[in-house]
Amino acid sequence: MTGRAPDSLKAALAGERVRPLPSPARRAIWIVPAAVAVTATVLAWWGLRADHAAVGPWRLWVASSLQVALAVMLARFTLAESIPGQHPSLRSHVVVAIAAVLFVVLLTEATFAVSRTFVPTAWAPRFFWICFTRPIVLGLPVLILLGVMLRHGLLSRPALAGALAGLAAGLASDAAWRLYCHVSDPSHVLAAHVGAILSLSATGMLAGYFLRNGSTS
Repeated sequence: MTGRAPDSLKAALAGERVRPLPSPARRAIWIVPAAVAVTATVLAWWGLRADHAAVGPWRLWVASSLQVALAVMLARFTLAESIPGQHPSLRSHVVVAIAAVLFVVLLTEATFAVSRTFVPTAWAPRFFWICFTRPIVLGLPVLILLGVMLRHGLLSRPALAGALAGLAAGLASDAAWRLYCHVSDPSHVLAAHVGAILSLSATGMLAGYFLRNGSTS
């Protein structure tokens, strides 16, 4: 992590009144109420997964809570991108992103070990479409929230920040959606659920890229 702002930035801000932003950790906490709202929406609209007793509280509630905590940590890294001279290294971002996806993969395997549920072949395309699109829709407000917070800073790598914001939003929405989806078959989860997470990351990256180009054109 770089500790000093570039001289060019100091010169550009000379004489300007600048209100310091809250720390990335404090701003990242806003992911928690957003995740709670998404979870409440899933449970109120679709209900709790049919195999919740087999999955058990640790693999269900505790694991989803840990996934939200991971989303908050990723959001903290994301929001650090909006503070010039203090953004984490690219390597740190890559490590955290890989750890986030790996957590979902390991959680999928742990859930499948105690509840081996599959999608009926005839319903596979429909199940995929539902579990791919709905987490994306649920994650978009979280992505927008992070985008608004990022816009209050000064981004030097907006596409990267957008990709990380989308990944955090995807983790938060999937943490809620897995409370409803009772299919634990890894082929379904990795295709639909992880696909939705990565699609939100790609959406954030593209938004950051085009906003950067639009602001400089």
